Amino acid sequence: AAIAKGSGNAKEFSCPFHGWIYNLDGHLVAPSQPKGLPHFDVKACRLSPIRLETWGGFAFVTFNDGTPSLAEYLAVDEFAESAAFMRPQDMQLFDRFTYEIDCNWKLLPENLVDAYHVEVIHKATFATEGFSTTSLKDLILTKWGWRKTYPSRSMSPDGEILFGPTPWLADHELGPAFAYSAFLRPNFYFNARTDLIQPWVTYPLSPERSRVTVFTCLWPGAAAMPAFEHKFELLKDFVRKFAGEDMAVLQMTQKGLRSRRFDGGPMHTLEAAIHH
Repeated sequence: AAIAKGSGNAKEFSCPFHGWIYNLDGHLVAPSQPKGLPHFDVKACRLSPIRLETWGGFAFVTFNDGTPSLAEYLAVDEFAESAAFMRPQDMQLFDRFTYEIDCNWKLLPENLVDAYHVEVIHKATFATEGFSTTSLKDLILTKWGWRKTYPSRSMSPDGEILFGPTPWLADHELGPAFAYSAFLRPNFYFNARTDLIQPWVTYPLSPERSRVTVFTCLWPGAAAMPAFEHKFELLKDFVRKFAGEDMAVLQMTQKGLRSRRFDGGPMHTLEAAIHH
């Protein structure tokens, strides 16, 4: 049931151009056709190191050697501390959905926190019975982002809990209505329900084009539940439909921002996080 492509473990990797093989420290193990490199010192060759640290089972990479540690970075907004009880490191990745969209990358994180549009754009999916935009008020606004624990149905058709609750969330005071969202600058939106964790990560490709990846993680025992394959297809279809509902509007928004006649309007109280 777990995704296969691009997953697993390896001790070495190869360059797709000439086939040189490197170990996980970036040191060259063997060039292809080494006889053509008679004076080359293989042992002295390595790729430039890149800083990589992990939190909650997610890998964070930076090309900047002058940045603080990941722990320091997460501590500014108490991100790791506030999300630790969900134990994301004990969840399992079951689906990775990636799409590209013609808009600036900053529109994606704003859209994900914008509760004001849900009852307009997502009438057929998320804004079903039991959803209320008022459940997203009183956000905890941090230095660089925000977070919120609130009542909501799950990210599935009709809000049905398909694989839960996650055992370590079963006793939460919100019960099956548990929901948690948080934003980690600059491009990591952490979304959770009682039966799943679903981070959204946005990457800029150009000033007007972005790539979005949605990771759907469940507790490992979910795969053994009855009718897993059928239920998981429902979950996969839902996140793709949900994302698709925003695509046309965000691309239209990008065109509006580019217009010479663009004028900013007032901000609703439900847009407090965007204003912040």
